[in-house]
Amino acid sequence: MATITHFAPARRQVSAPGFVAKLSASLRSWREERQRRARMWQELSLLTDRDLSDLGFARADFAAIVAGTYRRD
Repeated sequence: MATITHFAPARRQVSAPGFVAKLSASLRSWREERQRRARMWQELSLLTDRDLSDLGFARADFAAIVAGTYRRD
């Protein structure tokens, strides 16, 4: 009779419903953030150059403002 001396490690199964729920939540969050940034960019675009100047911004700053990385020097 044969004797088993080595066991292969069990493969971790990904729970399909849990994985799909997490993926769905992640995609929803990404989409909401994308929409929020698009709205912010649109609102900034509605400002005149004079308004932007009064606020101390330039149109070139929009990307950093929307990304949340804008810093005044």
